Amino acid sequence: QYILRLEDANSPYCQSLGVYDPSANLGDLLVVPNPAADQVNINFNMDQPGPIRCKIISSSGSIVQEAISMATGGKNQITSDVSTLPIGIYYVQIIRKDGVQHASFQVRK
Repeated sequence: QYILRLEDANSPYCQSLGVYDPSANLGDLLVVPNPAADQVNINFNMDQPGPIRCKIISSSGSIVQEAISMATGGKNQITSDVSTLPIGIYYVQIIRKDGVQHASFQVRK
């Protein structure tokens, strides 16, 4: 489920738009450990081998890490160094041919 909330700082009104597509279930995307201090393992499954793009995005929306790689069919794991990231909440996106997977994790020191 995705919610887009539009707010105008000069107005007391806001508008929200939600999108939910239950048919777009691409399986679990698991980030461990959570919370993390040094590194995270991003675990996901693929039906078939193929290219993926992995993004780590800050809570302000900035892409702080990005990698493109070839995933195998079955279980996959990407290890990412988060030791230099400030404390906070981060979002992981796995972008693949058949859709996008999302997860979040927290960095603590």
